[in-house]
Amino acid sequence: MNNVNVINIKRKYRKTMKQKYLKNKSTSLPPEVKVLGMADFLKLPPIYCQRNTLGRLNRQSKVFAQSQNLRSLQNVHVVRYMKDTAQHKKGVEVIADGNTRQEYWLAETALGKPIPPWVLAVYYEVWSDAEALALYNTFDNPGAVMNSADRIYSAYRAVGVADKFKSHKIRTGTGISKSLQYAALGRPSYPNYSSRISDYTNIIEDYQEELLVFDGLLAHRKGKLSNPHVICSALMLLKKYKSNQKKYSRLLDGLRKLQLEETSAGSKAEGYDGMTYLMLNLASAGQPDTLFPRGLSTTHHADWGFPAHQNAILLCFDRWLNNRTICRNRLPKKPVYDSKKGFWG
Repeated sequence: MNNVNVINIKRKYRKTMKQKYLKNKSTSLPPEVKVLGMADFLKLPPIYCQRNTLGRLNRQSKVFAQSQNLRSLQNVHVVRYMKDTAQHKKGVEVIADGNTRQEYWLAETALGKPIPPWVLAVYYEVWSDAEALALYNTFDNPGAVMNSADRIYSAYRAVGVADKFKSHKIRTGTGISKSLQYAALGRPSYPNYSSRISDYTNIIEDYQEELLVFDGLLAHRKGKLSNPHVICSALMLLKKYKSNQKKYSRLLDGLRKLQLEETSAGSKAEGYDGMTYLMLNLASAGQPDTLFPRGLSTTHHADWGFPAHQNAILLCFDRWLNNRTICRNRLPKKPVYDSKKGFWG
């Protein structure tokens, strides 16, 4: 996390805290600090927006084991909810900083290894989930900064779907940040493009049904479905046609074809079905006379970046859905995906 982002997060938190104390007619008191027995600390649940703790436990375990300052590992931050919210009940105390260490110490205990007898807990009182999230973000340090997959998993927790996915890619949020970003562009969940998304909660809430359907396919076999550009198009079309049974069924057939990498016969003269044509072009991306002559990019460039690739992939899906073949790489004059308004604008 760069200095600009850290400064912005801290400003946001200070503003939130100021509004809270004005609203509650209270004065800003310093956080409570107390020694918390390890047995009690190990019972505390994580904050609702916590990243995939187990996903980073292996790497962090080595850091913890080699730490020269063991006392610093015993400093944790706990959030105490002062009223009921959508995520936590009044009086609940959750770990905002120290969740990975908790898992580490639980593992060490299971192995019969010694762990610290206590932690030094700093308690913060919050009145809303938004305030808890703002506070949670202030605890990030350069060595533990959240990447896109962490933020997606954090959103899974917030929406309540973290334990519903089966495929590794969707379950961990790895390599799908651009897919989600461009699938949601132009929708209320993500109306305008920005180079960085700090909170995916609205997008995950918007696309949770489509993610579950797509995850069901990926869990059995990936094939060409693991491509982030294909994931983006698939999510948009699953949402668009979910109330059109005929198109939806045809779309699922096409996705299974990509999953099995099942190509059909065709030629340049007679053309290919949309899914076969897409697979042939994905395999030859970066070569002249293909849908992707400059390769597959994740940049925002309108002519050869992610938006342009969506136009090419959506063309293939359109031909498949309408049972028409493709003979050449000619995109529609009016693109169906706009780099500023997305698919829905």
